[in-house]
Amino acid sequence: MSSKRKNEWWHRSVPAIYPQTYLTLARERGAEPDHILRDAGLPTDLFANPRAEISFLQMKALVDTVLQRTGDDGIGVEVGWRLPPTAFGNLGYGLLCSATLQDALDLCLRFWHLPGRVVRASLSRSGATCTIDFILIAPVPEPNHHLILESTLASLYRGFQLLAGATAADLEVWFQGPPPAYADHVATRFGHVRYDMPATQFRFSAHLLQ
Repeated sequence: MSSKRKNEWWHRSVPAIYPQTYLTLARERGAEPDHILRDAGLPTDLFANPRAEISFLQMKALVDTVLQRTGDDGIGVEVGWRLPPTAFGNLGYGLLCSATLQDALDLCLRFWHLPGRVVRASLSRSGATCTIDFILIAPVPEPNHHLILESTLASLYRGFQLLAGATAADLEVWFQGPPPAYADHVATRFGHVRYDMPATQFRFSAHLLQ
């Protein structure tokens, strides 16, 4: 494969934890993973190897099939909720070993390109509030666009709860787009969530850093 082709977003690899989590949630909703893989044009034994990876183009086919089979457009939030720090291998264990949340965030952002291959994340602080901005750096089509952002923010939210004992009072989630039909469900996970905002952000109290 040429270097140019590797750099095209749809040929970049997706860590196995993402499609495996989608398939697990689909099974819980009554859809057989083997049928999903077959309909998505993927071999049914694809994940016999726990380290198997697929391309974003294959991931899109899998996600589209999961949505068709389950009818659950809000599944991205649940995918992210199933991805605690330990889901990301050595990076996750490094986060757990960090002395403070500041150290964990520094490590996470330094190696963000490993789990977040089409999303850019940046941290800033203004007074008592810290903000992590998320920008998709690839022209990912819907519904994958919102699924990626929702799963990313859900995973981060869950990580803050586990690493820093954060509560809903400490955290707020912003989305640029309008509220979806499943916005009430999103609110049960995120607590404070706002739509039609100028950016997609994860906002938290600066006191958590230490």
